[in-house]
Amino acid sequence: MDEINEHKKKESLLKHCDKEFYPHINAVLERIPKDVVDREILNDPTVKIVSFDPEETLGRYVPFATSVKHLIILNKSLLGEQKFQVVHTIAHELAHKITWSCKDILKERAAEELIVKWGFEKESKEVAYFRPIFEAEGHEEGYEWAKKQDDLSQYEEYYSRWVEDCLGTKDWEDLAYMVDQGDLSVAMGFVSGIMACIKERKQRSMEKDRERHEFLEQLKKIDIEMGRLFQTNQWWENSGVGLSELINAHVQINVFLRKEEEGGDES
Repeated sequence: MDEINEHKKKESLLKHCDKEFYPHINAVLERIPKDVVDREILNDPTVKIVSFDPEETLGRYVPFATSVKHLIILNKSLLGEQKFQVVHTIAHELAHKITWSCKDILKERAAEELIVKWGFEKESKEVAYFRPIFEAEGHEEGYEWAKKQDDLSQYEEYYSRWVEDCLGTKDWEDLAYMVDQGDLSVAMGFVSGIMACIKERKQRSMEKDRERHEFLEQLKKIDIEMGRLFQTNQWWENSGVGLSELINAHVQINVFLRKEEEGGDES
């Protein structure tokens, strides 16, 4: 019974949040002390987590005076960030629910100190370490250079390790040599710019794949409906659509769907 109630409370908490966030949010909640999760998050119906399409920030906390008093908004672009950044952002924004009454000048520090207390010290340190790299000289130059390249495959093999936070010293040395920027700090900034560009390309590709999948699902529904209508003589006799046209359209849709399933022509 307790598990069922907890599941319902999580459903309410995440009702307007992209499902891709669910495993990340659940992983963070599991690391926060259970009494805090129960008291401050799951058993407080005024707390909601929602997601929105990429804009300018990775996360935002907004207090409301209405029935929803604490709205945590996550940018969907966060899903393409390094794992430590995903974990840190979710934990940090959840911490704001508890520290929101602090004076403005202390809110960020209070939230950061709280997540360290919860056990997110590693992620806090990694964010503090990487932030200067993203802001370092060379980042914008690396990003703009990468945007002009048709092929970034030699850097993409490092991208998965970048996202998983496991780029080793040898990886950094290899990347610094590849970008040939001389100064190591500039090289790291340049590399971070390239990784930011790769992330954007992957996100665009994922969005196109998602749109294509939705299109194909709609087409399958149309195909099924056409097959049903094909058996209803009254429909095509009264609609002005000839039987031959209906059969031809039905066949073309079937051929297209079959090619898609076989990974054939994408035109």
